[in-house]
Amino acid sequence: MQSEAIRRLQDRFCNLSWRQALLRLRGALGASVTALATAAFGIASSAPAPPSYAIAMHGDPALPPDYKNFPYADPAAKKGGKLTLGYLGTFDSLNPFNIKSGSAAQGLVPAVFQTLMARSMDEPFTMYGLIAKSIETDDARDY
Repeated sequence: MQSEAIRRLQDRFCNLSWRQALLRLRGALGASVTALATAAFGIASSAPAPPSYAIAMHGDPALPPDYKNFPYADPAAKKGGKLTLGYLGTFDSLNPFNIKSGSAAQGLVPAVFQTLMARSMDEPFTMYGLIAKSIETDDARDY
């Protein structure tokens, strides 16, 4: 005779595809590991801090929330022109995230794709929102 727990597991996972079953199992294991770590190591989640425009490792960011440009950048600089860069080698894809490609075109990530946050050259451990409007984390910076 099967126990009630085994019967419930079979009902829950047997009618699913293998991918759906793995995703459900991963979610259940993730919650169990988190609960175990919290109980074993005394890890307690702290309250979330209010959203901020930047994040600094030590202290507060140097620039105010309404900054327009970094201090070392000249907003009145001449715009336009032509930049030619040369890279050795060849490529068969313009998608730098393509795993199947033999080689992707170099130089696209910093020139075409932007990150959510940008570092200031004056503050090595501070990041300001580039595309992101704000960052949310807890006081302990666990997430």
